[in-house]
Amino acid sequence: MKIQGPGYNDVIHTERGGAVTPAGAGSTSRPARVDGGDRVEISPGALEFERLREAAKAAPEIRAGVVSALQESIREGRYRVDDVAIAARIIEEFLGG
Repeated sequence: MKIQGPGYNDVIHTERGGAVTPAGAGSTSRPARVDGGDRVEISPGALEFERLREAAKAAPEIRAGVVSALQESIREGRYRVDDVAIAARIIEEFLGG
């Protein structure tokens, strides 16, 4: 069976063969046995996407320590915005850097 449609063939390729393997050379995942003798290949990009998605899900939504420190520095009048650094970063991003 082959999944058709835009972008699908870059992510998953299936065929008869009996193993699940990442698509593309250089992948570090090992094949796993699948009942029925089918073979599924998952691209390295899809594996990386899944790894990053799981890491994002595990990360705290709000970094309480950072927020607390910023609130304190603002409250005490110690928080200063570096307008030159901000402008430089905006220009860098605009120029594609």
